[in-house]
Amino acid sequence: MESPEESYCDESLPSDSQDEASKEKEFLAWINDPEVRNSLKKQFKEEKTKHKVAVTWQIELKATPDTSELVQEVVKAQVVLLGSEQLYNRVDKNLKDLKFEPFFVEAQ
Repeated sequence: MESPEESYCDESLPSDSQDEASKEKEFLAWINDPEVRNSLKKQFKEEKTKHKVAVTWQIELKATPDTSELVQEVVKAQVVLLGSEQLYNRVDKNLKDLKFEPFFVEAQ
């Protein structure tokens, strides 16, 4: 006579393996769908491009002995983007303090 634990284990194995098999079939059908494959290829290319840009930027930063000039250029660009140095300082402080202001969400 089987113990309740053994009969429970025997009953659960087939359903678990069936669930895994059906999930695997569903995944294979999904991954082999031409639209899905094209979408994934497109996303991969985009991520690869972003990676190349980031690596290039890192190389440029390392090649620049004095990064303070680069930082100053970025700050100037951000001041122009935000409209004033006062607004830039406020956003900069909020980011450093991990503070959220709903006003800036609406401005985007």
